[in-house]
Amino acid sequence: MKKGSLLIIDDDPAIIYLVVRELTNYVEKIFSAKDGLEALEIFHTEKIDCAICDMIMPGMNGIEVIRQIREEGNLCPIIFYTGHGTKDLMFEVSRYGAFDFVQKPDIKTLKEIALRGIECGVNPEGMKKISDVLPPEKLSTYWKLIRGKK
Repeated sequence: MKKGSLLIIDDDPAIIYLVVRELTNYVEKIFSAKDGLEALEIFHTEKIDCAICDMIMPGMNGIEVIRQIREEGNLCPIIFYTGHGTKDLMFEVSRYGAFDFVQKPDIKTLKEIALRGIECGVNPEGMKKISDVLPPEKLSTYWKLIRGKK
């Protein structure tokens, strides 16, 4: 059954197409934004249950997007899908409660994490950290890194 809404934030139309193709059968609505400013407009006008965000984009990068969304009190699960992932960036977005961090072009992992993110966005009262519900061998590199920092 389709449920929830997803926002894809990426300046590469091919990535947006790929993510839409992989997830369209699982969500009621998919929105896309080519940059952070357009994404903020969508966040202000639509109920978004989960977002997938690139890190490096013109105008406003992924860190600025999540920081702004959190400052506005929106706790929507935000998954970073980027080809520019570093440990420093992972730690930076963890400060703002990123849901997860996936390296491009790993669409299979992104799909699995996005489905969990959508579920958490639709049912926020049941939202738990991924690191609390998955066994260690199933955790992404992001959660292994963040969990190890504690």
